[in-house]
This record gives sequence, C-alpha cells and structure tokens, in this order.
Amino acid sequence: MRLHNGQVCILVRGTWDGRGPFACATPTATNSLADCHAPAATAHGWATSCQARQDTSSPFSAVSVDNVWN
Repeated sequence: MRLHNGQVCILVRGTWDGRGPFACATPTATNSLADCHAPAATAHGWATSCQARQDTSSPFSAVSVDNVWN
C-alpha cells in the first residue's frame, strides 16, 4: 500500500509484538513510518494505523492510504 505521505509498505505476512503485518520502507525522512496494520476501506477512501518506530512502546496512529494493491 502507498501511504498519503508517499511511503510504500509491503505485506510481510506476519506480526511481531503486536506490530505489522505491513512493513514500510526504511525511513528517509523524519515523518516516515515503520509498521502498519492492514488497511481498511472507509467512507472517505482507505485508512490504516501505523507506528513511527519498530518498537512496542511506539503508539499506532491513524494514517490515510492513497493506494492499495493486491
């Protein structure tokens, strides 16, 4: 899936410590994200929740999704 910030996250078919199952490309900017939950269709398009760091202490926040591929 492609997040609204342009970052691409891929399905890794696994979860670890409550994170994933989508892993995002290595962050190159300060607003990059590390892991995301599966996207869900909403009334306004696609959305997901992502965390800033691959760390159990990093909270998940709502994020808009621009594209979802299968």
